[in-house]
Amino acid sequence: MKNRIFFTICALVAGLILSAAVAEAAPARSKNKKNALDGPVQEYRSRNFQIYTDLSAEDSKQLLKELEEMLKLIAIYWGRPPRGIIECCVVDDLSKWPQELLDKIDPEGLRKIREGAGVCISTKMSQGEKFISKARVYAVAKGGVPLHEAVHAYCHQTFGRAGPRWYAECMAEMGHYWSKGVKGVNVPDHVIRFLRNDKTRPLESLIDNEEKTGGSWEDYCWWWMLGHLMDNNPNYYAQYRSFGRMVLAGKQITFQDVFGPIAKELDFELR
Repeated sequence: MKNRIFFTICALVAGLILSAAVAEAAPARSKNKKNALDGPVQEYRSRNFQIYTDLSAEDSKQLLKELEEMLKLIAIYWGRPPRGIIECCVVDDLSKWPQELLDKIDPEGLRKIREGAGVCISTKMSQGEKFISKARVYAVAKGGVPLHEAVHAYCHQTFGRAGPRWYAECMAEMGHYWSKGVKGVNVPDHVIRFLRNDKTRPLESLIDNEEKTGGSWEDYCWWWMLGHLMDNNPNYYAQYRSFGRMVLAGKQITFQDVFGPIAKELDFELR
């Protein structure tokens, strides 16, 4: 049939999500955009984010402020306003979470939290160029992890994809460190010290790392380094921005297609 609709389900996430558990017990939203749940786990909302967390009210509001500020910057960078609310499960102390909520957190999300890390899990339905995508963040509260994963969530909900692993991680690392009006190197000192003292990573090892999740702290430092170099060096800036626009638009291109002719120079500058 001409008008028959086909939906492709991409990255379908099994199991109930945290918001389903909270919705069962949550009363109506209060005027201060906080739902008063029983116990230490609370729900907080802002314009673009909905977080479930055991952080204090003050820390939760500060996190929402940081998330909103970062989201504004990355939306300007990519030239696309965010689509939909980004839901986040942010854990400071897992022992404070009742088992009934833990049972309903996505297993992969809970595993990453137990590892002291984070993950963005997305579900997408598409029909031709039209799509609906929902991304959820599961993260520990420390180390900027919620902000990093929120960059991935923005990409998935806004573009339906985040690009190849190397590009997605470069942008998430850069994006979560950005601050309004601050240009140049703005990562913590310990990241700079590590990069100065660590053994040089060849470009190929950063580009070809296509595992779906994971990566060591050191890997993320080098992804930041690669992204910062390409986005701020006039020799690579135009190609890097062009590559990002194309992959987020769904173009089937590779690193070699765009950077092949200058890969040796780029590899040299990383050393």
